[in-house]
Amino acid sequence: MIHPKNVLHCVLLTLSWTALLLTGCPAGPDVPPTLSDAVVLTRSHLVSYSPGSTLEVTLTIEVREDVDISAIALVETAPPGWVYTGVSSARGGLPALRPQSGTEGDLNFVWIQPPNFPYTFTYTLGIPLNAAGTATLQGHAEFRQGDGAAETTDTLSSSVQQL
Repeated sequence: MIHPKNVLHCVLLTLSWTALLLTGCPAGPDVPPTLSDAVVLTRSHLVSYSPGSTLEVTLTIEVREDVDISAIALVETAPPGWVYTGVSSARGGLPALRPQSGTEGDLNFVWIQPPNFPYTFTYTLGIPLNAAGTATLQGHAEFRQGDGAAETTDTLSSSVQQL
């Protein structure tokens, strides 16, 4: 079984769901993705939260017109103790791979077949009763253009304050 943190890199390396399932992540050099502006990731959510409630986070992926995306994934990092509860999509299909309900920390969303862009979806985080102060969400997209090397966006950070 491939560790969830490696799924993103395996999918970007193999670009084949069947190969991923049958052979796992192929051996090869661990080359970090190149920083790119071909894909832009935006995030929106309320500016405040109440402990014990939920927060809906909306992500939009935009791609420059001259770019042909062959694989894409998002890695979001939830604040400590905050729990992923689910995802929905306003248009297009849901990510082929997404976190299981109850996941904390890194949340991996992977499309084997890239969606139509711009693409927007919303996921929900459960906020623990002991949450306090400012919480920070971070994330980035990793993708391939055609048969090219893996690329990544800048890390996007946003904060939410306790009511």
